[in-house]
Amino acid sequence: MVAALAIVLAACVPAPPAAPSSASEPAAATFVVPKPTEEPAARTTLTSVSFSRPDIERELKSYFELFYKARTLPRGGQFDPSALRALVEGPYADYTMPLFDRDIADAKAGRLLEVSFTDLAVGIEFWNQSDTAVANVTRTRVELRAGGTPARDTATRWLRSRALIRSATAAISPIRRPT
Repeated sequence: MVAALAIVLAACVPAPPAAPSSASEPAAATFVVPKPTEEPAARTTLTSVSFSRPDIERELKSYFELFYKARTLPRGGQFDPSALRALVEGPYADYTMPLFDRDIADAKAGRLLEVSFTDLAVGIEFWNQSDTAVANVTRTRVELRAGGTPARDTATRWLRSRALIRSATAAISPIRRPT
């Protein structure tokens, strides 16, 4: 299995001047690497990928079926945050996890009762026959909130995928619709 490659860019800027403090704290000019806020997630890999005959549309659809299953809240059930964290990382995690965290908070507070996804469709706009694809993903989200009736929202997301055919945790980035 070939591991997906993700490049992370970070900008380091000098820290603002700090007020005088005890000797146990780092000096203002010292860069301190923050500790991770959570343990790394066990990654989910796609078992149906083919290295000799890749089918990027099928593989992306398989990935998003897993993704939307992880975003589903059955009536009377609970979300499984670890299932979604095992599927996303990098820019796509930065985009989707705050949305998911809001759903989790609403469910715990009793405001969100049920979420499901239907009518999943994946379209490939570009694929370089190697490791990069631009795709659109359309799905209908059906949610039930306390005191309401089921609401349906159909949306299309445009994404760039790097090396998705190698693992389900490849770099996926939300992008604006290509022109």
